[in-house]
Amino acid sequence: MRSLLVGFSLLAVVVSVLAKPHQAGQSQVKKGDINDVKFYLYTRKNGNNGQEFPFDLSTLDSTDFDASRPRTFVVVHGFVNDIEFTEQFVDEAAENALDVGTRVGELVSKIIDKTGLPHAKIHAIGHSLGAQALGHLGRKVKADTGSKVARMSGLDPARPYFEILDPALQLNKNDGEYVDVIHTNSGSLINGCLSFMKPMGHADFYPAGGDHQPAKPHQAGQSQVKKGDINDVKFYLYTRKNGNNGQEFPFDLSTLDSTDFDASRPRTFVVVHGFVNDSKRNCNIIGVDWGLLASWTNYFEAAENALDVVLVSVSWLVRSLTKTGLPHAKIHAIGHSLGAQALGHLGRKVKADTGSKVARLMLVLHEAYGPCDFYPAGAITSPWL
Repeated sequence: MRSLLVGFSLLAVVVSVLAKPHQAGQSQVKKGDINDVKFYLYTRKNGNNGQEFPFDLSTLDSTDFDASRPRTFVVVHGFVNDIEFTEQFVDEAAENALDVGTRVGELVSKIIDKTGLPHAKIHAIGHSLGAQALGHLGRKVKADTGSKVARMSGLDPARPYFEILDPALQLNKNDGEYVDVIHTNSGSLINGCLSFMKPMGHADFYPAGGDHQPAKPHQAGQSQVKKGDINDVKFYLYTRKNGNNGQEFPFDLSTLDSTDFDASRPRTFVVVHGFVNDSKRNCNIIGVDWGLLASWTNYFEAAENALDVVLVSVSWLVRSLTKTGLPHAKIHAIGHSLGAQALGHLGRKVKADTGSKVARLMLVLHEAYGPCDFYPAGAITSPWL
């Protein structure tokens, strides 16, 4: 919890009694009392122990809430989550969730009115039924204040009950200025998947296709090795000191001491651009510029260069950097398009040469390739990006 709270306020919405504990022979969930919705404030000062937050704001001054912080998060839990929320009857719990959303929206509106908290600093997050509650939260804030919450993040918005409602009553992109949705349990109800598969926000992410997330074995790819001048691959170092002006980085490390590279920094990123591109936190960022080889009119020749020239040069560089004491665990390699394909070969080459894997590879692809795959807006062209 502490890592999330540096410089932020977090309001956790806990529904502890809206669905009563299950008892033998009980046939339905009783309609909850909206006063049973509790709010807890988490900040850097009390990251592990939530401070009960007054709905009427009567004792707001006695809390650690500060409207001037960079961001205020509102987190709403979902079905069978947290405290005593254990009832298994979905329909009544779903109706309760809508009431909860309205209640939370009312609180957010009050905070805005009393403290001047800007809408732009509010990020509301909800899981399952909590994600559906966000829709009502957003509509309430818009109705009360005339403006939308800046960002909403829906985590597996609940499908049972909501699928029969008007789509306008489901979480949707009209509920906030920017709504992003992550689908990780959105397959068939028969298979126990309980969230929507359809896109619901401005950006929708589908890790590993969006349904259950079992571990999947990696499959080795095939490659062709050919062409290109290895000297056309350039490296540039970006750090906090020179964030806007990359420092040419020596491939042979002969002048490494004259650069700002520091192996002790928390993370080193290696970024490889894609086809017809070139390169332009306290970490090392090494940008790999192979524009002279990537801008050829023949895509297939550029692809061969990505798998040959870029692979050889970047893997050699990474191997050399590990000899300076840079741990594999601090290396994060990022690639786009052909650069992403080059990273697969990079990872295998580094493993073969050093016996250890690069800690993290981030590839911009449209099929399921990694332990976690994201599909913004279904992975088609995203006009807002």
